[in-house]
Amino acid sequence: MVSGQLSGSLCRGLLLASAALAHHISSTPPNLADKTSARLLSGQEEKASDARNSCPDQIHGPRLLNQIGMALVRISPYTVWFFTALELIVRIASAFPSSPAASAVVRMFNASAPATTVLASPVTTVYFAAFVAVYIGYRIRTSCFATLGRHFTFTHTTLSEHQLVKDGPYSIVRHASYSGEVLVRGGTILMLLAPGGWAYEFGVIGSRYANTLSKTVVDAAFGSPFARLAGWVLVFHVCWATFNTSFLIWRSSIEDATLKEKFGAEWEAYRKQVPCKFIPYIV
Repeated sequence: MVSGQLSGSLCRGLLLASAALAHHISSTPPNLADKTSARLLSGQEEKASDARNSCPDQIHGPRLLNQIGMALVRISPYTVWFFTALELIVRIASAFPSSPAASAVVRMFNASAPATTVLASPVTTVYFAAFVAVYIGYRIRTSCFATLGRHFTFTHTTLSEHQLVKDGPYSIVRHASYSGEVLVRGGTILMLLAPGGWAYEFGVIGSRYANTLSKTVVDAAFGSPFARLAGWVLVFHVCWATFNTSFLIWRSSIEDATLKEKFGAEWEAYRKQVPCKFIPYIV
């Protein structure tokens, strides 16, 4: 592999690893929020100490569905790390055909040799734009973690002494954390599925470069049980992330109704001040 191809492959790998780290942080509940969700999902309740907010901590919706949702959220970072590690291994194998990584790729895909043309691709504009989306989403999410503090939970929850948070990113849109989440998950998926990456070039989602690869390698990739299993996991992850986006849009309306019921005129004033849910001046 020429130095330019090696540099491009290394750069893509570093960007994907950085995106995976951002995805992990964005998908990990802050400690206090994690403890609150765990307590409520286990069926425990805490009585409010303030008569003005006399309701206990409460998680909305069926507990089982919330438990399943939280489990999928916890699994998703490790799914992304799995595919990131796999892509990094294949990149190393394509750059150094006699390395242990190359031998591992041969065993995983029952291939006669790693395909050196698979990952000889630069960082494209679309790929970099996807990374920028991940970074922006990560910054939004971490800002929301800090702004909401104890109020940030990964479930639809009403806490005792609940407050209506209107500053930070919530002074721009009402559901900023959801905007950040969609950017992080969507950007990461685009990077994983991009041409020049493992999923695209080894036939998991099809390959425009298939004719340039060794037929033996391509056939082995299609026929490898590991490749098929990894492909189905990737398909499930993409489908779940797509469903999750639709779910967040639906849940935002439910959360607005809950806040309106609890805060009344204060929430109405906030809604008029911040009319958009996700994107300023648009929606």
